[in-house]
Amino acid sequence: MATSKDRKSIRMEDIYELEENINDPSWYASAEEYGYTATQMHKIMRGEELPSSEDPFRAKLVDRETETRDFLQASDVIIVSDRVINLFLREKVSGWKTFPARLQSSSVLFTGAVHGLAIVGRTGPEDEERGVRRWREYNGVRIPVSRKGLYFDMTKWDGSDLFMAERGLRILAVPRVIRLLEANNITGWCARPVLDIEF
Repeated sequence: MATSKDRKSIRMEDIYELEENINDPSWYASAEEYGYTATQMHKIMRGEELPSSEDPFRAKLVDRETETRDFLQASDVIIVSDRVINLFLREKVSGWKTFPARLQSSSVLFTGAVHGLAIVGRTGPEDEERGVRRWREYNGVRIPVSRKGLYFDMTKWDGSDLFMAERGLRILAVPRVIRLLEANNITGWCARPVLDIEF
């Protein structure tokens, strides 16, 4: 967890959104056919209701390549490899929990090497009033068409290395996490500064 000194030195422009690398879709998984609703998956993502070992999270894997990756999005839920979990444990990354997960592909059931990743670190709610707005004239009326920059109340940040905004679903990360993933050649993820996010 970030120390009080770290918390004072980290600014909004230092925070990243962490997500699956959609530009490298070597693997894709779907959970809907197992009956999960969007609401259930969002609660799982936020660590509010976690699957048990008796009833693990299940998703069907659609394999496009033979090599595995370390980050995988299964509908709205993030699945990670042992490499990610071991790295987070070794480096004492805070703000996350795991839960049992299974990926099915044809007749093959992958177990043991994958884990569900829930984010339990928190910060204040997203502030939709902040950010750089683009406007357009429509019938003489100026209307907003887009907004750049994700802002939230950092005074309510709990200091976790991985966190989500109150009621949010984006995985947010401090620079240390991004450096660790890069240095350890963790695959299947990408990151962008939250101030570069466009709505």
